[in-house]
Amino acid sequence: MEGQQTPAEVGRDYERFIGYLYETAGWNVVYRGILRGMADRGRDLVCWSGSKVHIVQCKRWSAANPIKAEIVHDLIKTTAEYVAKKHSDDQLGFEWPEAASKSVRAVLFTTGILQSDAAAVARLNRVIIRDRYAFKAYPKIKCHHTSLGKKVYLTPACYSYDSISVRSLRGDCYVYSETEALSLGFEKHEENMALFAAKKRTIRSGDEFKPDQTPSFLFRLKAWLFGLKHGL
Repeated sequence: MEGQQTPAEVGRDYERFIGYLYETAGWNVVYRGILRGMADRGRDLVCWSGSKVHIVQCKRWSAANPIKAEIVHDLIKTTAEYVAKKHSDDQLGFEWPEAASKSVRAVLFTTGILQSDAAAVARLNRVIIRDRYAFKAYPKIKCHHTSLGKKVYLTPACYSYDSISVRSLRGDCYVYSETEALSLGFEKHEENMALFAAKKRTIRSGDEFKPDQTPSFLFRLKAWLFGLKHGL
């Protein structure tokens, strides 16, 4: 764990890392845990691709503090609640993915391990477990195409950073440096964009979260290979 970070910051960084993996694999991601804080109801990430939806809980814990069965039970419960309410309690401005309830899966990512009873509960309820899943360095700057056609980049220090979903299909991407973002034609975001992004928590944005083109075979292949590598 990094020095000088609070437990909340350590957990936030792990959620962002797992979200990055999903987005790079072509999934849409809502960073619900970061946006809602203690009111996230155990759904750190809501990820969807086509008819598939993953309700993701992220635990950046050490092996000395294994995941207990109650954590898995809570994830199963909140996933069932999501299906029943069609995320009506989110109020984040994202569309409800058109998925059958059987396509909604509970997923637990953790740097640690599970107690034997927790693992048994997970197997019985078809919870996808990714244990010993270490945090790794990854590109954190988001290059984003806005609904108004602007190309902007956001650093983790930006107020609206976690409100923005990176969509590979529309040309969004992650990069390591601001110099790289500028070389790709993206401009640093303006502060008023942060206020605009914050409003998306309560209002819908027509084309902001919908792909504007059919995925090419190459894009689908790359996303599938990336997802296969990371178990998505």
